Amino acid sequence: MNSCLLQDVCPTTEWVPFNKKCYLFPDITANAYDTLELCENMSAKMVWIDNDDVNDFLLTQMNGRGFDEIWIAANDKAVANEWVWGPGDMVTNAVWGQWEPNNRWNEECVVLKPLWADVGCTRLSYPVCEVHFNISS
Repeated sequence: MNSCLLQDVCPTTEWVPFNKKCYLFPDITANAYDTLELCENMSAKMVWIDNDDVNDFLLTQMNGRGFDEIWIAANDKAVANEWVWGPGDMVTNAVWGQWEPNNRWNEECVVLKPLWADVGCTRLSYPVCEVHFNISS
């Protein structure tokens, strides 16, 4: 892809463009609440996995960075075993690992590692934030 096409599309060069979104992979660990706050402070959101292409992209990024798992925005905080990205946005494409989700110890948040697993929201994992391309005419 021509680099000129990506100019000013993402907030900074630290963000990785993919599929009309930009992704930030901070090299820190945080719990789900701090990850949500980190992303919101950058006018971004915790990563959603919209399709298999995004799932594969995230796995490639994780492997290249040496991350064993990352936070994704899926959760069942409002209603047990009703997995959503946010209010009204049901998760319909989950790739759960074997025996997942199991809701042991009140696990309401989700990590990608490389399959999905429900975990406690206070667990430390790598945050990932996303924003849509900033394309101005």
